[in-house]
Amino acid sequence: MNRRREALRSWEDVWSAAFAARGHRVVIEVEPAVEPLPTALWHWWITFRTGDAELDAIAAPQPEALAFEDARGRFEEVIPLGEVADHVLRRLTDDLR
Repeated sequence: MNRRREALRSWEDVWSAAFAARGHRVVIEVEPAVEPLPTALWHWWITFRTGDAELDAIAAPQPEALAFEDARGRFEEVIPLGEVADHVLRRLTDDLR
């Protein structure tokens, strides 16, 4: 497994722990599960899901941030990895209302 994917996996653990600490169970799915080609502009598609609410993001080859899909279907909400859990909970909570 590639070190970049492993780094993203460690962030998945951080985010899951942050969700659980706030009493939320958020499923995180990352595709593809293997290392994409070096020419790919975006390497991973990440879906955060709880209940019927879902939020998509993409990650670059060496992610320092995720780009989240906005209401227009554009991936222009760039969120640093350390702020992802708060952003996801805020967006998913809004979607469930």
